[in-house]
Amino acid sequence: MSIPSWLKVNINLEEMHWLHKLFNNCGVSTICWNADCPNISECYSKKTATFLLMGDVCTRNCGFCSVKKGKPSNLDYGEAESVKKAVHNLNLNYIVLTTVTRDDLPDGGAAYIYYVINKLKTSGYQLIEILMPDFKSDRNSIDLVIAAEPVVIGHNLETVEALYPVVRPIAGYKRSLNILEYIKKKKPSILTKSSLILGLGESERDVKKTIKDLVS
Repeated sequence: MSIPSWLKVNINLEEMHWLHKLFNNCGVSTICWNADCPNISECYSKKTATFLLMGDVCTRNCGFCSVKKGKPSNLDYGEAESVKKAVHNLNLNYIVLTTVTRDDLPDGGAAYIYYVINKLKTSGYQLIEILMPDFKSDRNSIDLVIAAEPVVIGHNLETVEALYPVVRPIAGYKRSLNILEYIKKKKPSILTKSSLILGLGESERDVKKTIKDLVS
């Protein structure tokens, strides 16, 4: 069966190589590279990427993700400077950060996220978006991320409720919804966002229900 034209991805290896080399020289990781994102060529060619914090090894084993799983290394507090260097080289005015999940840390890495965002802000970068893990619903950890006052806090549902046992077995659909609700009530001025991956076996009815749940 031939692949439809709208599903084909054109890879620009030259553009990818330039940006990948820059990130390596700066000592930063991106979720684009570590998660084998199929859109990496399109984004890298536009000098767009999402920085990956707290290492490149995740303590969760989600079915949709290609990030390495296992025992992560210690936190690198020089990472904020590395991100600053990459941001400066790319002349960015809007920074998007995400993290691996660090269930091995007592606070899930929340204090570290606060540290990195604060470092970037004190360097003049005010437009920062963070895509955060669920911190096992720990309110103190979530409060730390809120206290850093990024302009956007993202927390992804990733899939519909019926597929959670397969796609996100350690996470919880209602847990993630409650986290988004908590952030919005705690700090209404911070934009919240979430995302879904389609094509994992969900029905149209499942998707509509999920959107309604997010709205409510």
